[in-house]
Amino acid sequence: MSVGQLLPQDLIQRLLAIPAASLASSPLGSAWLLVKAPHAAGEPDLAEALLRSLERSERSGEQVAATLEMLAIPRASRSPGDGDQIELIAQLGSVRHVAVPLVFRLDQRLLLGRSESAQIRVVDPSVSGKHASFAWDDGAITVTDLGSKNGTKLSGVPLMPRASAWIQPMDRLQFGRVDAFVCDPRALRAVLLSEQRPLELIS
Repeated sequence: MSVGQLLPQDLIQRLLAIPAASLASSPLGSAWLLVKAPHAAGEPDLAEALLRSLERSERSGEQVAATLEMLAIPRASRSPGDGDQIELIAQLGSVRHVAVPLVFRLDQRLLLGRSESAQIRVVDPSVSGKHASFAWDDGAITVTDLGSKNGTKLSGVPLMPRASAWIQPMDRLQFGRVDAFVCDPRALRAVLLSEQRPLELIS
């Protein structure tokens, strides 16, 4: 089954180029958010805004060279198994996704929302300006709903406003009507390397 379309292509190629033994210490982080970004006629292009916000965050990070970066390591981290890879293939299917590495600078929260200031900008009308945030806390990642109008769900369960919850690889998230899931880039890399055909390039 095809993994489908993954963006941004340069990030995916960087992941594939990292030796397996170096993945744990990779600056790309140890947890990624994969946001489903289909493009239907008459609907906003989620991928375009997400890619712009990723580029802006990367440029900002390069300018603050002295800032300590922390790699987010999910609590009870384990090596990804065959089950993770099978589930990744099922999740990705043939629908376009945008990969967002969850890498934090000291005391930083990653804001997800429609706001121009969001590091993870999702322009779907069901998503609030400041919808949710991700944080690094004692070696694990949390997600918090910021009192959004249409709510945030973790594995189908609505989060209480302002309440934080731990997230793990293969957890499903929903921000309004926008679907996403958390993945271990090691499992994603294994899936991509096992594919028989090259990744489809997106122009």
